[in-house]
Order: sequence, then C-alpha cells, then structure tokens
Amino acid sequence: MTLWEILTFARERPFDALSNTQVVDNCARCCAGQQLDVVLGQPANCPREIYDLMVECWNRVELHRPSFREIHMFLQRKNMGYSPASSQLPQHATDDIDTGLSSSPVPFQPVPTAKT
Repeated sequence: MTLWEILTFARERPFDALSNTQVVDNCARCCAGQQLDVVLGQPANCPREIYDLMVECWNRVELHRPSFREIHMFLQRKNMGYSPASSQLPQHATDDIDTGLSSSPVPFQPVPTAKT
C-alpha cells in the first residue's frame, strides 16, 4: 500500500472508486481468508515488474507472497545500472511537489568519531 502511495505521489486515494462500505467488505473478505475482490491499479509511473511485485505482496496466502529477501534481491537487480542523471522523472510527475530540500548538493562530511 505504501509503495503504491509513493508511486502515485499521494495524489490518488486508494480504492477511490469504492464506497467506504465496499472497502470494508473487501478487507473483511481478505480477513476471512479469501482473496481481495478489488486490488489497486498500476500507477502511471510504475514499471510493470514493480506493480507485479506489489500484487504478489498483497496475496492473502503467505506462502504465495515473496519473502523480504526475495523482494530485496529483486529490487537490487532492478537497480543495477541505475544513474540518477539518466532516470529523471517527467516534469509533470514532479509538478507541485515541494520537498523543502535544497537543490544544491550537500557535500559528504564524515561523522567525527570519539577518541579513546
């Protein structure tokens, strides 16, 4: 759920097409051991492989969900060759987002260690 919200830049409300009662009923079916009737759709800026991973994580049956190790390995493989300069988001994806961060890079400064 959190990853879905991150990938939609928190601009979409999860299960927005459902009424509150339908959302509760959907969750109740899941708690009763059934699969969800409605799952969240693929965000526009989300690669298919990442969405497929999210859907696997939402599986009701624990044995059918990936382990944290599998998720970590998958994300490491997806990150191979990543370069921030070559992977910038389209301008429309970042419109109206105020991170409050400085646009100038902050140089790395080592943390002083205590002398014994």
